[in-house]
Amino acid sequence: MILKKKWHSLLPAFLLFLGLSLQHHSLAYQFTEDLLRGSFWRTFPIPLKLQIASNDSRFSITEQALVDAIEEWQKHSQIKLWDYQEGGTSARANNVVRWSNNFQKETGYSATSTMAITVRYSSPPLLQRTEIIINGQYFGLANIEDLRKILIHELGHTIGLDHSQEYGSLMYSTLALGGSGPSYLSSDDIEGLNQVIAYHAQKQSEPIQLEQRSQGSSNPLDSIAGCGQNNQHQLSFSAAENKDVKKQFYSWIFSLFLGGIITTTLYAMKLKFIKKN
Repeated sequence: MILKKKWHSLLPAFLLFLGLSLQHHSLAYQFTEDLLRGSFWRTFPIPLKLQIASNDSRFSITEQALVDAIEEWQKHSQIKLWDYQEGGTSARANNVVRWSNNFQKETGYSATSTMAITVRYSSPPLLQRTEIIINGQYFGLANIEDLRKILIHELGHTIGLDHSQEYGSLMYSTLALGGSGPSYLSSDDIEGLNQVIAYHAQKQSEPIQLEQRSQGSSNPLDSIAGCGQNNQHQLSFSAAENKDVKKQFYSWIFSLFLGGIITTTLYAMKLKFIKKN
């Protein structure tokens, strides 16, 4: 009976400790800027195709990685998000996954540090088209598992998920290749997926009011948006990002340390109170 009371006395302190140690995980997912401005897909699934010649040596590995990446998202979704026809072609799909052999010149991002970008085109508020461009000059993309992780990440951007602030999430701004790092969606990724689906469902149920285009504009796609700056998304490794990873890790260690101190202090105070009474 005394033991039971001791465990009960620990419960509030333990919950406080748990909350402090996991505080950096709370709501780490984020929506892309265009979704925050009200853009959305009119319907799901999004028709998707590979814009790669079937005799290209990369076709088979890219298709398998793409199918696996779609499946990773789909197993956590109540609705079908993408419509991909195996074989890579679909007459009605203008949303593409493709390689670029001149990546830096085409996108403006470094060919040595950027693995892929995702671009979403819209005629506000409707998202009209999306494109995933894989860096054909990047040395580390021959492994199907690495390519799968990259495509999971980029597919998240096609539906409006931005970079997560949770290190260890597949939607985090950097990914570890070569068999290290996460290979599956984290709980934060899945929560982000649920919220972005709910967002699109809400928008789809409302009357659509197209924004007025600038007079004289001949471009049917007035807005090009990504999940980063320069209207595009980059997935890269840099010294600045490595420092950010270390900062988050040290913050987590500090939260554990602080939570441990508070838990120990509260427990000691409880024991002292029991002895007095």
